[in-house]
Amino acid sequence: MNQLSADKQKELSDYWRLGSIEDLESAKVIFQTGKRAGPALFYLHLSLEKALKCFYVDKFGAHAPYTHNLIILLEKLDWQPTDEQLQDLSIINQFNTTGRYPQAKVELRSKLTSEFTTLYLQKGEKLWNWIFSH
Repeated sequence: MNQLSADKQKELSDYWRLGSIEDLESAKVIFQTGKRAGPALFYLHLSLEKALKCFYVDKFGAHAPYTHNLIILLEKLDWQPTDEQLQDLSIINQFNTTGRYPQAKVELRSKLTSEFTTLYLQKGEKLWNWIFSH
């Protein structure tokens, strides 16, 4: 693991933190204005991923792992989520593919109701707050 200089560590941590904040807001706006569940949930996942990467950089002073998997990032941070948080993160992990792979969007489309999306945007924001409470 290559250690970053203090300046580079701060720059990278700020990059992930600010991106996380922006992506969480984007998720909400996308859903509120267009009721577009797939893109909203994709940005929700992205905001949580960036939040975890911010804390990885802060904790280890190194680049975050090249993964989109929220569970792997939590394991690397050695954080202990509750069973409910772990279950929610496992579901939110699936939203990563909706923005990248058209077939995944088709497979998930039947779940993407307004109620489902609203629920996971709320759960995701709760998780986001939990992450930033560390």
